[in-house]
Amino acid sequence: MNADLISVVTTLFNYKHYIPDLIKSVLKQSYSNWELIIIDDASLDNPYEVIQPYLKDGRIFYYRLNENSGYSVAKNEGIIRTKGDYIVMIDADDMLTPNSIEIRHKGLKQTPDKLWCHSGVLVRQADGSLSKNSHLRRKKLMKKLSQEMDLRKEYHHRLIHAQSVMVRREFHKRLGLYDETLRFSSDNEMWRRAIRFGFIPLFIDDIVSIYRAHDSRMSRSEYKKKRIKKTKKYIISIVEQRFNQGISVANTRILK
Repeated sequence: MNADLISVVTTLFNYKHYIPDLIKSVLKQSYSNWELIIIDDASLDNPYEVIQPYLKDGRIFYYRLNENSGYSVAKNEGIIRTKGDYIVMIDADDMLTPNSIEIRHKGLKQTPDKLWCHSGVLVRQADGSLSKNSHLRRKKLMKKLSQEMDLRKEYHHRLIHAQSVMVRREFHKRLGLYDETLRFSSDNEMWRRAIRFGFIPLFIDDIVSIYRAHDSRMSRSEYKKKRIKKTKKYIISIVEQRFNQGISVANTRILK
């Protein structure tokens, strides 16, 4: 029996110096039946010159958008190019741990009623040190969540780290793709959307990715800081709208 194909999608904008570490982390995976789709959102630092040598591996693909279109559009452009049964999103400045794909794939295979899962991450500080603190906090909250709370009613997006998620292909066929009006926090909207429709993720208590902390990441940008409150209100509103109307091409792109 052939192993399931896992599609790894990474979006890239001016992260030329980080992308080789991400590619190497995918190449080191214990699970070998994967494809890596890199979407370059019109970077200005010519990342192709460092990516090109890796394209000799027939599992790695590079696409460049004609103009900078934003995080959500780039994600969607990657997803629609996937051929895999499962999809992993990982930012170009982050990395996968060696068993990352295998751990999550196994978890979802063993729980066929779940459309998606999330796990733990390590944070790599600027000095190169790795911290488990965020994973331990998330693990503690997840334990409390399963015992005392209803995720559908009291969901908090920080319980799910975007770099730790794997979804079945069916996830985007049923729930649609990322909201292309959002240039940040589209992960937040997607997780809220899924949970609002009753698709609760599987939590796997393991480390599957390394999140790189640095000052140039989107979470530190002034653009985001100025728009965070307005964006949060929009996300709450649009999730309810999609839930009330039902998912259709009228309110989101859908994976065919």
